[in-house]
Amino acid sequence: MNQKISDYKLVYRSLQIICSRLECDLIDLNIRFDKVDEPTFKNNEIIIPYTNNLLDVMASIYSVYINYLGSICGRNIDNIEARNNITNMFLSVLRDFSYDSFTFDDNDKIFINLNQMDLAWTLIKNIFVPYKRISATNFEIVGYKSSQYDVSCSDKETNKIFMNLSVNSNVVRQSFVFFEALSLHLKDEDPGAVIRDVFSNYLLKDLFINTVSLAFREDKDVSSFFAILSILCHSKEMEEFALLVKSDKMDKIAQATPYMGNWWFLGLTEKMLDAVRGADFSTTNALKDFSKELWENVEEYKKKHGLSDLTYESLLRIQSENMQVPPNKTLQAILSDARIW
Repeated sequence: MNQKISDYKLVYRSLQIICSRLECDLIDLNIRFDKVDEPTFKNNEIIIPYTNNLLDVMASIYSVYINYLGSICGRNIDNIEARNNITNMFLSVLRDFSYDSFTFDDNDKIFINLNQMDLAWTLIKNIFVPYKRISATNFEIVGYKSSQYDVSCSDKETNKIFMNLSVNSNVVRQSFVFFEALSLHLKDEDPGAVIRDVFSNYLLKDLFINTVSLAFREDKDVSSFFAILSILCHSKEMEEFALLVKSDKMDKIAQATPYMGNWWFLGLTEKMLDAVRGADFSTTNALKDFSKELWENVEEYKKKHGLSDLTYESLLRIQSENMQVPPNKTLQAILSDARIW
């Protein structure tokens, strides 16, 4: 079976974020499982030791790609600290996948329908199906443990959804199954784009948030659900919401506070790569001619009137077009003459 990075959506989307910040293309490399001691990159493949742990596979793919960025796409992260911080942040995200009160045995296998994944089914049936004016389908879900499949994936030929029981977190499973079920409903349309559209719609956004809030008892689960979707959909708006704390009434967003979790993904990625990319002087260079001319006019005005400093009124006059204003009349008086009330 030929696996690619894109078969592991969270890894793929996370690497897309890194590559877009570094202004290089993400190469969807082949993944090969072999008898090797350590994960490595060789002959345009990521080679991973045989393992039964899905999270180890995802962590290996991500860390190998980051460490071999220069060889893969020609844009390396030379700053070792930044590289380690980025990798550790992703590992901390994966760590939350294994936390839950209920776990499955290695030989467990389940067969359920989509409506048994209550949150995923409710979101699709009550929000996304009416929004896209399509009919809801109660797809079959097959679940078992595997290290060679993603948290969840779908087959558009059989219209079945796979759910990986290696991930213990119900929040993570619900978010991935929702994403895959929506993908099956939309056929060739991008589910990430549709989720972003709904989250940008004022009325639907409230319904989306309230539905998720009612499904989970704790605020941290609501945050985690939207945080995972923010990576899958590449949505900064959704990530910012994941950092908001919900009020007790669950019907409005409380003031923004730093959520003590691992979900600063887009923002932290940007910050960690500052040392790699350096400062951006494009705006400064674009305004250089304008600012130079302005300060030349200021110095000329000061010299002409024998002033050491300028009043705010004088600065406004200098910045007004051609300074064509009556010399003995304030700008406030000129503006009051033009009022229509």
